[in-house]
Amino acid sequence: MRRLGRDEGMTIVEAMAAAMVLLVGVIGTFTAFDGVRRLGTVSEKKESASRYVQSELESLRALGWTNLRLTAAVSASADSRGIVSGGTYAPPSGTAQPIVLAASGVTCTSSTCVTSGPQTWSTGIASGKIYRYVTCSYADATTTGDCNGKKAEFLRVTVAATIDGSDAPKNAIVASTIVVDPTAAPSYVGTSSNPVSSTTGSTIGAATGTTYYLTDSPVGATYAAPVTDHATRDTISATGVPDQLRTAVPAAPASGSLLPPSYSTDASPGADGGLSIVGTTNCTGTGVTQTHQWATPVLNAAAAVTATGNAALSLPSRSLNPSVAAPGGHLCIDIYSAALAANNTVSSSTLLGTYHYDLPNWPATTDLVTFPFRYLATNTTASIAAGRRLIVRMRTDSDNGNGIIAVYDHPNYPGSIQLETK
Repeated sequence: MRRLGRDEGMTIVEAMAAAMVLLVGVIGTFTAFDGVRRLGTVSEKKESASRYVQSELESLRALGWTNLRLTAAVSASADSRGIVSGGTYAPPSGTAQPIVLAASGVTCTSSTCVTSGPQTWSTGIASGKIYRYVTCSYADATTTGDCNGKKAEFLRVTVAATIDGSDAPKNAIVASTIVVDPTAAPSYVGTSSNPVSSTTGSTIGAATGTTYYLTDSPVGATYAAPVTDHATRDTISATGVPDQLRTAVPAAPASGSLLPPSYSTDASPGADGGLSIVGTTNCTGTGVTQTHQWATPVLNAAAAVTATGNAALSLPSRSLNPSVAAPGGHLCIDIYSAALAANNTVSSSTLLGTYHYDLPNWPATTDLVTFPFRYLATNTTASIAAGRRLIVRMRTDSDNGNGIIAVYDHPNYPGSIQLETK
C-alpha cells in the first residue's frame, strides 16, 4: 500500500526565519516613515524661523534711523560662515563691520534702541534664540560720529535665528537689509548719482511712507509665492497687466527654495533667479524684457490723496552680464498715476516724474542696492484722484552695461519701494 504525503507544515526554524524577515521589513518601513517625518518637521521649523526673522527685520526698520543703535556690544565669530554652537550664534568675521551702539548715558527702551539678544522666540512647533545686529556699512570720513569715530550714512541691520532641537539646522537663519541715513542721500530729478559720494538729500520716513514689496503676481490674481521658472510676463502693452505691489512681506515658497525662480527665461542672457531688465539706449525700451511695471492697490477709493514725490528703493540686484569688465548700471524709474480697467489692464495713466540712478560698478553677484529719491521737482506735490493707483516702471540704460537682474518676491530677497502720500 502506497504511503500518503506528509502534512506536518513549517518547522519552528522556518517560522522563526519568516518572522525575522517580516520584522526587518516592518522596522525598515517605520524607519523610512520616521525619516520623512523628521524632514518635514525640519522644513516647517526653517520656514517658521524665516518668517519670524523677516518680521523682526521689518520691525527694526520701522524704528527709524535714530533708534537703530544696539544696547550692548556683541562679538563676531572666527568662522567665515558664522557658526552655531550650543544654540549660540556668532556672525561671520569675514563680513564683520563696526558695531553701532547707543550713546553713553542714553536710556534705552524697546522702541528707542535695538536689543542684541539672544532672546527666546517661538512660533508653532519651532523655537530658538533670536539675535539682532546693527553695523556700520558706510560712513562719512569727514564727519565725527558713532561709526569708528565717523558719521554712519548706511547701516546694515541683521537678524539671525537659531532653531532648537536635535534635528535642527546647523546654520542660523539670517536676513539683513541696508538702511540709509535720510539726511545723507541724493534727492534730485533727471540726473545720475552714486549715493556713496553724495551728502545732500531729503527725508522719507517710515512713519509717512508706505513700503510696497515687488511681486511676481499680476494685479487681480490671488497672490502666491512663485515656485517655477517662466518667461517674462507682459506688464507693459495695451493688453498687459502690471504685477502687484503689496504691503505684506513676501511669503516663503512651498518648495522651500532659498532663491526665487527665474521670472524671465526668455531674456538673454537668462536670469538665474529674478527678473532680467535688458538695457536700451537712454532707457527707451518698450519690449516686455526691456521694461517692467508694478501697481499699488487703489490709494483711496473715496478721496484724492497727495503724492509728495519722496520715495526709496531697496532692491536685491546684480548685473545681467557680470563678465563685462566692471559693468555699470543705470536704472530709470518712472512713477505714474493710473487707473485700471475691469480686466486689470491700464486704462489711463499720467507720468508724474522720473528718476535716474547710476552706479559705476553694479554688483556682479546679488547684493542689495538701496537709495532714497525724488520723482517730483523740489517743493512740488501731485494730486492723485480717488480710485487711482501709483505705477512703478523700471528700465535700464545700455550705455552702462547690458542690463540688470532684479531679485524679489522671496523672504530672503524682499525687494521693495517706499512711496510717500498724504
